[in-house]
Amino acid sequence: MRKTLIVLVLAMSACTDTTNPQLEKEVEQWYAARIAELKSDDGFIDLAGLFWLKNGENTFGSSASNNLVFPAEFSENAGILTLTDSGNVYFTGDEVFITLAGDTLASGQQIFGPDLVVNVYFSNYWFYIIERAGEYGLRLKDKDHPNLSAKLSIPRYPVNQAWVVEADFIPYDPPKAMPIQNIVGQVYNVSVPGQLVFEKEGKQYTLEPTVRGKEYFITFGDETNGAESYGAGRYVYAPIPQDGGPVIIDFNKSYNPPCAFTEFATCPLPPPQNQLALAIEAGEKEFHWNDDH
Repeated sequence: MRKTLIVLVLAMSACTDTTNPQLEKEVEQWYAARIAELKSDDGFIDLAGLFWLKNGENTFGSSASNNLVFPAEFSENAGILTLTDSGNVYFTGDEVFITLAGDTLASGQQIFGPDLVVNVYFSNYWFYIIERAGEYGLRLKDKDHPNLSAKLSIPRYPVNQAWVVEADFIPYDPPKAMPIQNIVGQVYNVSVPGQLVFEKEGKQYTLEPTVRGKEYFITFGDETNGAESYGAGRYVYAPIPQDGGPVIIDFNKSYNPPCAFTEFATCPLPPPQNQLALAIEAGEKEFHWNDDH
C-alpha cells in the first residue's frame, strides 16, 4: 500500500510540474537577445527626445526660441526642418550634419518621405523622422545616453510551461480594420486577419493580432497590469504555423513596450477586446530604472 501511495504521489507531481529545462533555456536565450536589442541602435533606451513637427518650417537648435529645442551640444540655431503637405521633410541650414553613409547633409536635402528615412548624425546624437497616424515627429537618440551603461535587468516571472498555450486561428473574411490608440493619444487603423482563441483554466479567451512578417503580433492587457506588470499592457509574438496547425503563444516571452523604459516612445495600447480577465503571471514584470534588480 505504501509503495502504491508513493507511485501515486509521484504521478501527481509529474502532472503538475510546470518546469521544462529546454523551455527555460529557450526563454533565457530570447531574453538575452531582448536585452541586446534594447541596447542596440534599434532599441529605445537611448532616446533623448521626441518632437512633433508642424506643417511648414520648424526651427531647431539649443536656443529656447526654436520650435524644437535640442540639447546644449547643438548650436543655438542648428537649422530648419520643413514639412510639406505631402509628408516630405527637408533640411535647411549651414550646420555640419552627417548621414549614415558619411556624407555631409546638404542644405535643401530631403530627409524623409515615402520609402525614405535619412539618419542624421551630429556629435554623439542622431535623429530621424517618424510618422504616426498622419503626424510627423523627430526622434532624437544619444549614443552616450546613461541608460546604455546603466544596469538593465528586467524583473520577470519564473518560466512556466503552463503559460505556453495553443490557440486556434479563426480567420476574418475579409480581414477587419481595427482602430488602435497609442500612448500619446493618436489613433490609427491596423489590419486584423482573425482571432486567436485559447483556453485557460476552463475558460475561453480571444485575442486579435496583427501580422508582422511570419509572426502574429499581439498587444494585450491582463489582470497583472498595474500591480506586477506594466500598467499599459504588454506585447508578445507568436509564429504563424505553416501547416495550418494551432498557434503557439508563449506568454513567457511577453515583454514590456518601449514606453516602460522611456517617455519618448509612441507605443500602441491594447484594444479593449485584447484586455483579458485573466492574470497572466508570465513574462516581464514592471521595470523602473531606479530599482536595484
